[in-house]
Amino acid sequence: MKYTLANRSDLPALSKLWQQCFGDPYSYISGFWAASFEHIQVYMAQDGNAPIAMACVLPTQLIDEEGESHSCGYVYAVCTAPQHRGKGLCKALMEHIHRSCGFQYAALVPAEEGLFSFYEKLGYKTVFYNREYTVEPKKGAKIRTASPEVYRSIRELQLYDNFLSYDEYYLPNGGSLYRIETEDGLYCACAYKEDEELRIRELLPDSPQAAAALCAYLDCKKAVVRTIGEERPFGMLKSLKGKPYIQTGYLGLALD
Repeated sequence: MKYTLANRSDLPALSKLWQQCFGDPYSYISGFWAASFEHIQVYMAQDGNAPIAMACVLPTQLIDEEGESHSCGYVYAVCTAPQHRGKGLCKALMEHIHRSCGFQYAALVPAEEGLFSFYEKLGYKTVFYNREYTVEPKKGAKIRTASPEVYRSIRELQLYDNFLSYDEYYLPNGGSLYRIETEDGLYCACAYKEDEELRIRELLPDSPQAAAALCAYLDCKKAVVRTIGEERPFGMLKSLKGKPYIQTGYLGLALD
């Protein structure tokens, strides 16, 4: 088995593996590669020349409570071809990433609750939390779409310590980022519609009023809000260079 970094010639095979494992449309996968491939590390396990497991590592920054920045690889799209599961390939690939990626920390969001215990065995600790709630639509804010640059600037003003900071090219474009202004303040939200329901992946700072206004603006019957808080385990962190762990923090914009 060979563990290596992918290059552009591997993308067709990796896209096929991604689609097989996650079911995402090729339009999403190709859009991700187009926006991010030159900025990230893509690791794969190869059986011969065919990739049978993969993981993307996105460079981010972990901002600690002193305001200091630490390099952190956000591990995303970890998968193994169904016919090769149960052979330890994912564990071996992750261990190769930990040795090779060069970051001070690695962070990830388990795709399902049962995977928290799997990643704990690889040395990850649950340190990122959030909260979720539901609101109904109610007008009462000035809202407009935001560019990734504008969104990031508002986001960074709202977060103070122990959070993951993303560069602009990881932020979704095409109308899913919003700037919300109410009588109480300025907010940013990343949201998308699922039929008549609004999924707010991030709202900063927390404001049910802003969430309800965005729900009304996008003509949805309700909004499921994900925001800062310590109620729900969400993401995990691993120290790769002997750096101390944070106790709790905020990861936010998981690429789910």
